[in-house]
Parts: sequence; structure tokens; C-alpha cells
Amino acid sequence: MFWYNSSRWFGGFLMLLVFGCVEPEDVTTFDTDLISLPAVVDSVFNNGMDSLLNVTKTITVNDHPPESKKLVNYNIKEDLRILIDYNVATPRWADFMEVQRTDSAGLQLIRYTTDNKKAPVRNIRVVKKGNDIIAVKIRSNKKNLISEQAHTIVWNLGKSYSIQKTSKLLIRKPSIFRSVVSY
Repeated sequence: MFWYNSSRWFGGFLMLLVFGCVEPEDVTTFDTDLISLPAVVDSVFNNGMDSLLNVTKTITVNDHPPESKKLVNYNIKEDLRILIDYNVATPRWADFMEVQRTDSAGLQLIRYTTDNKKAPVRNIRVVKKGNDIIAVKIRSNKKNLISEQAHTIVWNLGKSYSIQKTSKLLIRKPSIFRSVVSY
């Protein structure tokens, strides 16, 4: 019995060594026509846009008056890193996205939509002028048994961006908390 168990353990260890040494498939072979949001963020900041800017941050909570604050040397790249969480140009989500393209007045509007509830985002809108992306709008809705969360990000490259978060409790009132942060 001892030799039987020892040979099973040795065989399992040998299989682990053999199959563990197989090179993983390189992800760069994935080909899609979807726009990669992390690549957009990186290319904007690598092509001369400074991530440290003097900005005015405006926060609006529910129906209260907005509060504004001037920030010096604020790192906007950290705020826009949230776009990486909403990337759908991956092997997991590319097949679920419906792509609609519209051309008008020199601008191209590209819409990515999905009905998959597990996708990181339901709706992405990208506006291009020639080969340059000039605006990105993302809408994400998540829902569970006790709450709904909606995030909307509007980024006009080189001009402004706005992050709106709405949380709604389904079990008590007042149930809606809305926060809008504009730069």
C-alpha cells in the first residue's frame, strides 16, 4: 500500500511538472476591432497631455447646491484609471458586444452595447474625428437584491470629464444618493 500511494504521488508530481511547463498562450494574439480603453488613456498621457493639472472640482450631492473647489497639480490620470475597469476589448467580452458605427459631418460615432448583465459595462460611446478620439462616454448599471448602482463617465479629451455615481437602495427611503464630480 505504501508503494502504491508513493507511486501515485510521484506520478501526480511528474504530471504537474510536465503540464506546468507548457507556455501559456500569449494574449497579444487576440484580434478585435473594439477600442481598448486602457490604450486610449495611456496614449493620451503619453502624447503630451500632462496628468498634473490645475482643475476645478464640482461636487453635487442629490438636490443640494453644488460645491466647487480649485485643486492645484491634481493628478487626473488617477481618476481616469477607472476606465480600465470598463474595458470590453478583451477575449472574455468582445463577442458579447454589439457595435454600431455612424458617420456624420466628419465625426464617427461608435457605440458598443450589450445585454449581458455580468459585463463590466452596458454602453460605451466613442466619438472619433479622423483617427483621433475626441470623446468617450461610458454607462454602467449594476443591480443586486438590495441596491442599484449606475456610473456614467463622460470624458472630452483635453477639455473636461465628469464622473456621476448614483446609488439607489431598494429596501428603504430616502433611497437615492447621487454624486456628480466634474473637472
